Amino acid sequence: MLNGLDTRNNELSEIERFIEQRDYTTSLRVLLNSIDEQRIKIDQRYEEALNEITYLQEELKRNKQLDGYDLSFAAFSGVMTGLIDVLFVGQPYSPKKNEIVTSKAQSVCDGFVDKTVTKFAELCGWDGPSKNSDPLKSAISYLERKFKVNYDQTSYGQAGLDLTKLTPSNHHIKSLAHSPSLIGLIFSIVDQFQDTATFLDNGTLLRLSTKNSNFELQGGNFIAKIFCGFCNWFGHLMSDIAGSNGVRAKNGRGMGIPVPFFELFQLMGFGALGKDKQTFSEIAVKVFEKGYDARFGIALAIPVLVNEMMIHLYWYSKQIFYYRHSWKDIQQNKNLDRMLLISSGVMCLVDIADATIRAKGNWIVFFSRLNFVAWSRLSYLGLKELAYNLKANYILEAEEIRSKILGETSLEIQQETRIFLENYIEKTERFFVYQQKIFDRGIDYIEIGLSKNDSAVLTAGFNQINEMLGYEPKSLDKFKAMMKKKNGKYKL
Repeated sequence: MLNGLDTRNNELSEIERFIEQRDYTTSLRVLLNSIDEQRIKIDQRYEEALNEITYLQEELKRNKQLDGYDLSFAAFSGVMTGLIDVLFVGQPYSPKKNEIVTSKAQSVCDGFVDKTVTKFAELCGWDGPSKNSDPLKSAISYLERKFKVNYDQTSYGQAGLDLTKLTPSNHHIKSLAHSPSLIGLIFSIVDQFQDTATFLDNGTLLRLSTKNSNFELQGGNFIAKIFCGFCNWFGHLMSDIAGSNGVRAKNGRGMGIPVPFFELFQLMGFGALGKDKQTFSEIAVKVFEKGYDARFGIALAIPVLVNEMMIHLYWYSKQIFYYRHSWKDIQQNKNLDRMLLISSGVMCLVDIADATIRAKGNWIVFFSRLNFVAWSRLSYLGLKELAYNLKANYILEAEEIRSKILGETSLEIQQETRIFLENYIEKTERFFVYQQKIFDRGIDYIEIGLSKNDSAVLTAGFNQINEMLGYEPKSLDKFKAMMKKKNGKYKL
């Protein structure tokens, strides 16, 4: 795009140079031509604005459409990652029978979590296991002692256990403070401040007093207590994520903590699934007890991450090598989100088909084989697309682009024209004032020459006027010839 006119108006500055050279006719011509030049610039600026509108509207249209290659690759990615989920993730194996491995990815993720727990314990001051003791069990025991909380299972009393139907295998999913999410953090700090324990059980929110737990939240002021509460929450999660030390000591897998937000299924205290007419929340508890915890959640995330990487790699490669965009120009747009939505949808279709075939009517097996992470990602992308379509459409966006660019262009032209006119008027006034002075001086010379009968002064006066009008200076002889009558009149 053209830049705005310089406020000094370079074109009219040239006029000053012409005036200094006393080339007055040329200076006047430059002044008049500058108007045409300004009109041409305005036309060019408007044409460039229209070209920009056309380009952006084409880009908008292209960004809202997936071509056949985009659709094919999105479907391919969904099928491939769906097969990864089916063949390598599957369903969790029973915590009590971890020798029966039905999920290849789970065993890898369990080992990763075990190593992470021992590393975290070392960072917190653990000196390592004693002789002939299991390192993981020792690390878990150390973390349990160091990060005590008031909402653990031993703090509720028998009445509380009876009320919430808690067992060693389900109290992590029912206790909101055991969730590794923002929900868990909030309820953990609230429970530590108020000496309570908060649960979700079959659609019911329960709060129990834990004042007899001998727990005291550390910290000398409110901010310090918040920080200590956070440390207790995170450290306690790390002590629970790999299972309890008692179960791990017996070579069991133990009950970990729930996948983030999986605890919200406890709000769904409705439904009558299976021959036992269980609610969705009861089914969720059974699924968790089968080993569907945060460790398995890491395994669930593997096909989702692979799908994300495949789609992003395809997208950015196409932008760079096909459209020839630079890294700086590449921006995430709706086409990328739509490809992710399609691929995630295909992956979830493969996932639910596998779960349906293998479950054979068993709802616990069915939900155990569903990829909660993949379905959560699909839900997010679907809601994002829905929200976008509700508030925007192509015609409206195209008109917004046109209106915005034309408005900006109009304002820019107005500013440029205003500056041009101010300079034009100023320089025109200066030009004609100077011309008037020259003309007046020439008239003065003529009057003096006539009064004194001095042909040299008279010639100088006419030369002043001739020069102002762009004629060459005249000699005395030429002046006399110029003054000859023609048709009864004198002609200059």
